Amino acid sequence: MNSDSYFEIGCAHNVCQDYALNGSYEDMIYGIVSDGCSSAPFSEIGAQVLCHVAKHYLVTFYRSGLFINSDKNTIANTLRSCIIQRADDIRKLYNVPQKSLQATLLITFAIKNRVFVFAWGDGVIIKRTKFPSPIAHCTEIIQIDYPPSNAPVYPVLDSVGYLAEHPDTRKKIISCSSDGKILSDYDFTGNTLFSPFILIDDNITYITICTDGLLSYKNKDKDPIAHYKMAAEVTDYASSTGVFVERCMRFLKRKNLKNGTTHYDDVACASLIL
Repeated sequence: MNSDSYFEIGCAHNVCQDYALNGSYEDMIYGIVSDGCSSAPFSEIGAQVLCHVAKHYLVTFYRSGLFINSDKNTIANTLRSCIIQRADDIRKLYNVPQKSLQATLLITFAIKNRVFVFAWGDGVIIKRTKFPSPIAHCTEIIQIDYPPSNAPVYPVLDSVGYLAEHPDTRKKIISCSSDGKILSDYDFTGNTLFSPFILIDDNITYITICTDGLLSYKNKDKDPIAHYKMAAEVTDYASSTGVFVERCMRFLKRKNLKNGTTHYDDVACASLIL
């Protein structure tokens, strides 16, 4: 088992508002990414604070047995409430506004062979499943989006204020295969917008969580590159040892520079190899 992470500024940004980290504790490995709201002040600070606070609670709750003894909704609700409360306490020490915590939060961790994902806001999840045997694998790319407003539901937001400002927004979760074939397409509205995306699976070889910067890649002619094609690029790991995500992303950066490929939005990703 191994984990690694990487984040990189987009060509249209002056400050990178994405952040990622990874680590391990006993027999748990984890990866966390966050994407700060571009219109919120100091959201780069909020993204970093959310990631480090999430890391703290992953270890705390692992030690308490929460991940083994509780159902997925209890885990999600406990994680969110504790992370937001502690993050708010910390951002006050920076003397930055509460809006700085307007950032997405995607968390993945694995305990032995069981993989957990909890995601608040938009992003992309790439998973490879052992199906139907360890020899033949199935890759699935899950995109979480919020059309038509493109206003993600950050974990810090309250439902009343959000729905008043964005009454027509839907939460869309689209799953596709590695060749772009749609596997499932779900829409959520109203209060169901605020339920996090949750995945728990015992049959995964690797999982990668990404911010929505993965959707911002363009070729030299400024044509968008399909996210499932970029998913293949950012998970083209030469090996599973050491800083395997960083190596892959730095290779991709050099390749993109040569080919004229750019991404206007920041990109962050974290991956677990089981």
